[in-house]
Amino acid sequence: MKTIRYFTYSFLLLAAGLLHSCKDALKEEVFSFVATENYWKTEADAEAGIIGTYESFLSSNYYGRFYFELTELPADFVTINRNDTYQTLDRWDLIANHPFVLQVWNTMYQQISRANGVIQYVPAIAMDEQKKQAIVGEAKFIRAFNYFNIVRLWGDSPMPLAVIDNLANTSLPRTSKTQIYAQIEQDLQEAEAVLPETRTGAAVGRATSGAAKTLLAWVYLTQEKWQEAASKSNEVIGKYQLLPKFGDVFSGTNENNAEIIFSVQFDGTNRGHSLTSFAHAGGTQNPNCTNGVRVYSVDNKSDIWTRWDTTEARRNFSVYRYFTGRNGTRQDVGNDYPAFGKYNAPSETGINNSYINPIVLRYPDVLLIFAEAESQAKGGPTAEAYEAINKIRRRAYNLPVDQPSATVDLTGLSQQAFRDAVIQERGFEFVMECKRLYDLLRTGTFKSKIQSLGKAATAGDLLPIPQSEIDANAEMASADQNPGY
Repeated sequence: MKTIRYFTYSFLLLAAGLLHSCKDALKEEVFSFVATENYWKTEADAEAGIIGTYESFLSSNYYGRFYFELTELPADFVTINRNDTYQTLDRWDLIANHPFVLQVWNTMYQQISRANGVIQYVPAIAMDEQKKQAIVGEAKFIRAFNYFNIVRLWGDSPMPLAVIDNLANTSLPRTSKTQIYAQIEQDLQEAEAVLPETRTGAAVGRATSGAAKTLLAWVYLTQEKWQEAASKSNEVIGKYQLLPKFGDVFSGTNENNAEIIFSVQFDGTNRGHSLTSFAHAGGTQNPNCTNGVRVYSVDNKSDIWTRWDTTEARRNFSVYRYFTGRNGTRQDVGNDYPAFGKYNAPSETGINNSYINPIVLRYPDVLLIFAEAESQAKGGPTAEAYEAINKIRRRAYNLPVDQPSATVDLTGLSQQAFRDAVIQERGFEFVMECKRLYDLLRTGTFKSKIQSLGKAATAGDLLPIPQSEIDANAEMASADQNPGY
């Protein structure tokens, strides 16, 4: 059941003058004569402000579509049989003015701007202090999440921390990765201290302290701050649950379940996304979508097709070659372009109307972050690290998660072999959940991995800064472009 709604935001952004120009993510246009200082007055204004901040997640330029194309197509598990705008991401020979890069960049900075408005103006509102702090904490969580994506995809990047309220402030230089990570950590530390542990009623789907802790653990892991990552993820262990059956996690009738830590809330009526029909195959015969157009296909040379145990239930849920059609006959989608099975929405009403919540963080994130960080911090896998990964492996084979299994449990691995096993497990567990690219980037294996599949990969190691941003930003020049573009 969907509870939170993200779409009641336009009046707020018009009144506050916070909407971005579509031409430049760091430049703002004023759409109303209502001054910002005349808007942020009441608790209702604060609530509307934070809901408006969440709304950016629903954009087709973010979790509605293009964020998946920007993070999944370049990685090794996904390929595409479509026009060159898509294939240039798949081959990783994109150019600096690629439209998807610009669209995602703009939307992330738009959401940061909305979060900055909440952080800047809500503290002055006369309202319940605990509610006020929690709303500001939510905005800091969202700001940190976006900067975490930005710093991993683009490296050094502009870092506005306040509302841009005049033309003189629209140009900002690139900030170093070190400074951006420090701000991300500060935002998440402050957020976890004030966010509630759980959400109920209409607030289900909004950020919690568990979400802030899990994201912070991931931030530490990415920076190879092993002890900090192990300690922070350990604070979340036991707060959520692994569902007994892997497929149940993604059920459209069981969303926001005990395994979900944070997900983007689509309802398929007011706002939907394209992932369901884009991941499936078989046209209108596929019972899991309205029209399986298979924009995203499994790369049949990648590990999830060639090395993944075909007896594992998790594999057979996540990727497939055959399905039973609406007419009851077995359909073969072909071995050249197998399909993905996670985003199943039988009652989807159109290819852009999926109601399935894209999952951002869930309990296996916590367990696998802990397993990797604990082993790296201790010089090799401990019993606790083994148990964390083995719980996930047992569930993948429909075994009781808390009962040791001589068949599937990992044992006796070196530190490097254990880390390699965790990275592989993350790949299998989080298929089409926007995590694989980041794992390849942080382990320094991105280019070599995709080149091993026969892809050119002639572009740089990071995404290009959108060329229009460099052209419009007085504080940036051609020399600020990432290498390889």
